[in-house]
Amino acid sequence: MEIGLSATEGAELHGLLAEAAGDIVVKLDANGFIQHASPNIKAMGLELSQLLFLPHIADLACVNYVDGLRAFVAAAMGDNAPEGPFEFPIMIPGETGLVGQGKWHSLSLRPVINDDGATCGALGLLRSVEHRRMLEGELYASATTDHLTGLCNSKVFAAKLRRAKKSDEGGALALFELDRFRAIFMQYGQSAAEEVLWAFAQFLEAMSQPDYDLAHLDGGRFAVCLPGLTSEEAREWCEDVLETFAALAIGATPGEPRLSASVGLTTLSSTVDEAFKQAELALVMARASGGMRVGVSGDTRGPIVFRERPLVGELGVSFAAR
Repeated sequence: MEIGLSATEGAELHGLLAEAAGDIVVKLDANGFIQHASPNIKAMGLELSQLLFLPHIADLACVNYVDGLRAFVAAAMGDNAPEGPFEFPIMIPGETGLVGQGKWHSLSLRPVINDDGATCGALGLLRSVEHRRMLEGELYASATTDHLTGLCNSKVFAAKLRRAKKSDEGGALALFELDRFRAIFMQYGQSAAEEVLWAFAQFLEAMSQPDYDLAHLDGGRFAVCLPGLTSEEAREWCEDVLETFAALAIGATPGEPRLSASVGLTTLSSTVDEAFKQAELALVMARASGGMRVGVSGDTRGPIVFRERPLVGELGVSFAAR
């Protein structure tokens, strides 16, 4: 199906796609000389329109990689095309061209076959290896962390919890939940709710030791793995967190949501799934008692009470009309 683009329009579209992807598109003749390149090749200091003779693709490589790149191009034009790209440092104008002094790129080539079945050239993509590594890092980070708070996500946290349990150091699992968080979302919108989540995540990090693992699970719920702590030590830490949270609070004014937190606490004496279940039950018990409380799994004394009336946490977040 034709899309109705002229040759000029197609060339412009090709340039836009290449620039958006951060790649440099090159067209080579049968001998490996550059016939055309996308405009972003200028970032490498190469202006094809000002050259009397078009360069060979291998002329872009640092001297120690010229022969290898020529062999790669020859193989790509032949019957035994290499499977992967060829990585080499680009020789930037003004540099000596020695190994390590250029910016590393990878070249992928696909031969172009004419109507007679002969190879008449190749199309290639020059991609910055540094840019690719950055994108891979961003992809990995997005798969392991919560984009809003920067804490690890629930999947990664569960894996860390399993490792903590296998270490035989003991420990505890604390589930924090912002009470009436959905009311904040409904009244003030997504942006205000995200500010609250981010601020509370920063608060938990500030209260945690370096070896504590934190995660944002969903909504207003957070989890903290407390390795090596006994049940009583973990309880004391949760008390300190809520007491400090209360100290950062001010009295609620009419019409403002009352921001408070509840905690469900359990030890890592059973499986990870069972630990989550017990912590959830303890959290339900704490929330049912009014918030700003700690519920401890298996504790018949009931949740620990810190404030008779929930307070509005400042944490750098304003609930003024938006």
